[in-house]
Amino acid sequence: MDNPIGIVSCHLTFDTIDEAYDKVMAFGFDAVEWFERRDLFFSDEHRATEIRETSERLGIGNSYHAFYYDEWDLGRQDPAGAAAVLRRQITTAANLGADPMTIHLGSYDPNTGRDETMRRVVEAIEQAAFAAEEKSIVIAVENFTLCHGEFFLGDRTEDFDLLFGEVSSPAVGLNLDIGHANITGNLEELLTRFGDRLRNIHLHDTDGKTDGHAPPGEGTVDWPGLLDALKSIPYTGPINLEFHEKHGKFAECIAMIRSA
Repeated sequence: MDNPIGIVSCHLTFDTIDEAYDKVMAFGFDAVEWFERRDLFFSDEHRATEIRETSERLGIGNSYHAFYYDEWDLGRQDPAGAAAVLRRQITTAANLGADPMTIHLGSYDPNTGRDETMRRVVEAIEQAAFAAEEKSIVIAVENFTLCHGEFFLGDRTEDFDLLFGEVSSPAVGLNLDIGHANITGNLEELLTRFGDRLRNIHLHDTDGKTDGHAPPGEGTVDWPGLLDALKSIPYTGPINLEFHEKHGKFAECIAMIRSA
């Protein structure tokens, strides 16, 4: 299916996996991106297998959003340690039957420096890419924004210049977070320069200053222009909504995407 439309699970309210799937189907989604959280570890092989089997039975696609903080922060480890984290997450994604697996570049210690940390993280991703290829997992690296803190990586277009300049593996691509790019002001640039590496989209609106995760039309994103740009690439991969069900705008947003 071209452009399966899904929902990132942290934007649903649920207590059990079955309740989450009930909501996914009731809202009319084609897929769900499972966002790792501390009370719902998908690294538990039995839970991941149960989700994959449920997904296959219901005809609902799966993708996976890996942890990116604390001991999972790629930027706070040496390349070997970060690559080991990625390989564990790739195994989880494979158990989930996930396509793709979204990751963040992490953050940097000012004592180490931003440039050196980026070099280490890119090296780790390059090391882990072979494991992703073996398990048919796509690693989609998400662009970020500094409104979450001043030491995060992934807010600059140059970070992806380095990443895609060094890592040619087809298992590594871009997860374009529209709201984040609207804040950092590089949405058009990311699409223009890395459209051929685009593997996943997080769709939400922002006011250009804060990461409010609002429905389309409640921020400053140029949606007609963006959808036209995606058609011109053309992009046929997943689009995962990243605003909460409390807004009550899922059906309206799905219709907007489908009509485009």
